[in-house]
Amino acid sequence: MLFDKYIDDLKALGFTYKNTKGIRDYYLRDGSKADQSGNFNRDINRFSVFSSSTILDPDKAGGYSPTQLRCMSLYGDLSTESMKDTVKQLG
Repeated sequence: MLFDKYIDDLKALGFTYKNTKGIRDYYLRDGSKADQSGNFNRDINRFSVFSSSTILDPDKAGGYSPTQLRCMSLYGDLSTESMKDTVKQLG
């Protein structure tokens, strides 16, 4: 699956895989005592974060695509320049 290539990006952003239920893979932020900190919906290919203590925005409409996750793990932002560089790297 496309998303499997981005597991390392989630690790770099401080998330650890917890479990899968149906179409969602659940992740926990390192050091969190919560039940979950975010999930990846495989049907829509998006990661949604619930924790506000990461560089990812829990209020981001639609969640993060795998390419946006890569961009955040490499550059810490979704600026036009960092997105262009990320797309070039993914070639």
